[in-house]
Amino acid sequence: MRVADAVRIGVLALVGLAWPGAAEAEAPDRSKPPAVLPPEPMDLAEPTEVALSEGARLLHVRVDGVRRVQVIVSLHQGTQELGAEQQALARLLGQRWSLSSSRYSPTELELALDRQDAWIDGWADVHDTGLRLEVARDNLDPGVELLRAVLAEPAFDKRELRRDQRQTRLWLTQEAPRDAGAVAARAVHFGWLSPEHPRGRRPDLETYLAQDPEDLAALAADIKARAAVTVLVVGDVALTQAEQVARRLVGDLGGAAAAEDSLASPAPESTRVLAVDHPGAQARLRVRWAAPHRDHPDMLAFSAAAFALGGPFGSRLNTELREVRGWTYGVDAGYSLYPAMGFWTVGVDVPVEHVAATLDAIDGELARVVAEGVTSEELDAGWKDEVSWWNRRRQTAASAGGFYQTRMDLGESVASARARIDGLRDLDPAEVQAAAARWLGEDVPRLVVVVGPRAALEPQLAGLDVVWVTAEQAVMGDL
Repeated sequence: MRVADAVRIGVLALVGLAWPGAAEAEAPDRSKPPAVLPPEPMDLAEPTEVALSEGARLLHVRVDGVRRVQVIVSLHQGTQELGAEQQALARLLGQRWSLSSSRYSPTELELALDRQDAWIDGWADVHDTGLRLEVARDNLDPGVELLRAVLAEPAFDKRELRRDQRQTRLWLTQEAPRDAGAVAARAVHFGWLSPEHPRGRRPDLETYLAQDPEDLAALAADIKARAAVTVLVVGDVALTQAEQVARRLVGDLGGAAAAEDSLASPAPESTRVLAVDHPGAQARLRVRWAAPHRDHPDMLAFSAAAFALGGPFGSRLNTELREVRGWTYGVDAGYSLYPAMGFWTVGVDVPVEHVAATLDAIDGELARVVAEGVTSEELDAGWKDEVSWWNRRRQTAASAGGFYQTRMDLGESVASARARIDGLRDLDPAEVQAAAARWLGEDVPRLVVVVGPRAALEPQLAGLDVVWVTAEQAVMGDL
């Protein structure tokens, strides 16, 4: 066949013209849209567990194809076990540990991490203290060596420590009180949790500013001596290599088993309204209700109601306050879920003259869900949203690492998390309506926080039992 004929045949095929003697191709049916197949949750594997010693273990998750690796070292001793007197010191340790090593100055360590396309961060939470390395897969060995230098040989630079202390003092005493959003966030947090609750302990600025490098080194040594250790390795890494990494990091570490999270938070006995006098044309509203904890029978049904009310852009509260009334850029609603406690928080910023009407609108949308329930379309959208989130867990080492670290922190299996996804699909609308009535009914106590100019707010809050506090009190939890 000549080249010109071959080209002509190709062109005719592209434009859909039949070549003489060729069989006619069946045209697609364009009379109706193609069928949309429902999503299916991916099968996410349970981590492979390897005992490294009596008090140390490896959890390994291989994620093929991702170019980075996360190595998470969790020391299962946190601020609850340390006690209230060491809260300030533990927070400082979480801030400083990631760049503190006797082998490197903070600047040298940052440069060394940059050369390996890596970073390290640290934390000190209620139940664990730890370090996380993320590094390019090809640089895993030198990255782990840097992490080992931080974990095994922490040394805290006095100048860096003093800088952190000055910045924290400046933020707590100057910057945060001027930031209406920070004031609202801290008021709702401290207004909900008592000072005795490990998650609600107030800042102890005097103790925080008095800490020295030797105090941090002593606390790090104490945690390492007593804590059980888990090393979680997530990425395109074989089990044998992950075990080598874990053994290099753990050494002789590994103490007592971690305590289970049993931190309940009692619901308020009556509605509480906190107001903060703060200048500006916008008011910050935050409203919080108690919600089912992770293992409560109402958890799934409540989460479906919460999604319909304040989950996606098209949720009821966002539609009413943004699209219909035009008072806000958007509503932020979040369901905070722990093994022994839960709460649901709605946040919205509106022009100060619309505060009372906004509170009424929120109550109206809740009352409608309690009275009428949610639609089948909202239930289906909530389930699909969870499936979409679930199916993105293996996109990167970071998304997978966060997912598996959360499972580890909550002490639950992947199968248990998957069962919740499947349970959402099978929810009965009547269950959702009943759960909404129990947790979001008109007489259910709640915490309301309003931040804005007092002169404009007082007439709108008339009739409510309002406690006025200063921005400084809100930031420090003096409520």
